[in-house]
Amino acid sequence: MNISQIKTREDFLEFMRTLQQHTSTCYNSNLPDYLGGIESWVEDMDGYFNNIGDQEALNKLNSNCLDWKILAHILYAATMYE
Repeated sequence: MNISQIKTREDFLEFMRTLQQHTSTCYNSNLPDYLGGIESWVEDMDGYFNNIGDQEALNKLNSNCLDWKILAHILYAATMYE
């Protein structure tokens, strides 16, 4: 599932099932590295959303209002972000 298509909890759950099927290709393959990837990406995600021009995501981040799509971005990015 493409992250940009996520709008509902059900979409997010479908994304999670897909993500679980691809864990063998994750750069951060153990829990401490994965959690570190989450932390690093959350610190830097404003720059990512700014670079791709996703003003909606930036507005949500600035108002501290996350949604299923942003959560999916966080979890997916952490599979490879150091």
